[in-house]
Amino acid sequence: MQRCRPLIFRCWLSACREIPRSILIPIIMVLCVVGSYAINNNIVDVFLMAGFGIIGYFLRRHDFPTGALVLGIILSRMFELNLRRDLTLSQNSFGLFLRDMFTSPISLILIAVIVMMCVVQTPAWRKHREAKKMARETCVGGSSFS
Repeated sequence: MQRCRPLIFRCWLSACREIPRSILIPIIMVLCVVGSYAINNNIVDVFLMAGFGIIGYFLRRHDFPTGALVLGIILSRMFELNLRRDLTLSQNSFGLFLRDMFTSPISLILIAVIVMMCVVQTPAWRKHREAKKMARETCVGGSSFS
């Protein structure tokens, strides 16, 4: 135990890795159910937890990016509130909202960056980049001086 003194929980957590999954998963599930019930003392929270757990299982099984989903869920409320605020400032006119959005230099730069990030992720851009890389390699490889 002497060498575990700087990080007390490090040895304990590494010992938890040795517990078989057949024992660890039911313990975690019971703790999740108890925790979701204990927050509001409401059984509906347990069903919501189970439903979102099933949705999360299928999303992970079909290779959805979990980070982007969590970020979207967290930022959606803030986005909606600010969209409502901006539409209220522009007298509920979507045309004025778009005009204001495309006339500000900061928003134009942000929109250009977002569009460029989306374009770079397309398969056509990747093919173009691969072809450019191959052409550069063949050009460099073909011009040897020996």
